[in-house]
Amino acid sequence: MQRWILGSKNKIVMVSGALIATAFAGEWFLDNPALLQWGLAAAAVFGVAPIAIQAYQALRVKVVSIDVLVTIAVTGAFLIRNYEEAAIVTFLFLFGAYLEQRGGGDRDWGYRKGHRHA
Repeated sequence: MQRWILGSKNKIVMVSGALIATAFAGEWFLDNPALLQWGLAAAAVFGVAPIAIQAYQALRVKVVSIDVLVTIAVTGAFLIRNYEEAAIVTFLFLFGAYLEQRGGGDRDWGYRKGHRHA
């Protein structure tokens, strides 16, 4: 199950984004706050699954990674019932990982080539 979840992170990003968009659309167009809360909670649960698995794997080898910190933040957001925060944090974290994967993970390319960022 873990292997499937970690292998499906790109699909999870799309599902999470769709759930967030649906939740906000339901609030704005249908005036349905329950749809907003349930949609955001579902997006957060889907999004935190691969992050929590990687956090668990990091803690098993006694490493505190960013995955651990994001998992703690999402758990805290759930405890205070701030589902919007939990959903957006997990989506942006996974979307950033997706963009890094698409870019080859080479964040320092411009710096090494002598291009300075303003």
